[in-house]
Amino acid sequence: MTEEEESNSVTVRVSSSEEFVQSRRLKQILDAKGRVLDEYYNSTHGYHNYSNGEGIKNESERNRRIAHAVVEFCIEVEPVLEQAEEQEVFEENTVELDGTTYSIANIIDTGGRIGEMAIKPEQSMFIYRTVSKKIADIGIGINLEEEKQPAEI
Repeated sequence: MTEEEESNSVTVRVSSSEEFVQSRRLKQILDAKGRVLDEYYNSTHGYHNYSNGEGIKNESERNRRIAHAVVEFCIEVEPVLEQAEEQEVFEENTVELDGTTYSIANIIDTGGRIGEMAIKPEQSMFIYRTVSKKIADIGIGINLEEEKQPAEI
């Protein structure tokens, strides 16, 4: 028996409940990843257009919104990264930011804040890129391998 899940006109067919759970987790990770980029571009655009009476009022609100999206992304990938670390896919589940090393759990626990301030968009996007690379290293995401053609004799 096959279970189906439709998303953005893409149909995913799986043959077991375990595969269904894994495909659901992948969808949640990719959705969270997309929300980071959406928030970054939308809040940046909104911040620059506030003078027209629309958008985000101040820089700290912009920083908070982007940091929050990155924290949500980290929440989605943390269990996968912890499992990869246990299996020694990579040495540490950390991000080095401005000379300080933070665990993914620490980034989540602080809600994307360093002290009293939300991390800056550049820092948020650095965390996003670092975590994205880690999940790509363990095989989550798009694989851009070249399709091999059969050899001709």
